[in-house]
Amino acid sequence: MVPIHDLSRSQPAQVKQFFAQWLKGDSKQDASPEIVTFGPSKQTTRKTVGQKATSSSRPAASHEADGWKKNQPVTHPTFGVGIIKNVERRENGNLIIEVTFKTGDKKIAHSFLKTL
Repeated sequence: MVPIHDLSRSQPAQVKQFFAQWLKGDSKQDASPEIVTFGPSKQTTRKTVGQKATSSSRPAASHEADGWKKNQPVTHPTFGVGIIKNVERRENGNLIIEVTFKTGDKKIAHSFLKTL
């Protein structure tokens, strides 16, 4: 029998943790959930000709406006459920998403994926 897990009322961090454990093959059913933090955002410096370097807490190029972000759970008709590892926009404008599935990492066009 396959266990069924209802994640409809779970917090996003709990959903991410569940899928991370599921992808690793961990079968800890009764373990208490861990709280995962990623620390403060990186500070970047920008310098233009004739100006001093400035510090900014703005993240590097992100595709959140496109609706895709790192560590987001997604589904694919053939590979099943996975977690986004990386998002990149190619020169021709195509959005390619690297996803970790149970079968391994795949680079897939965003049109083949659906968010969970």
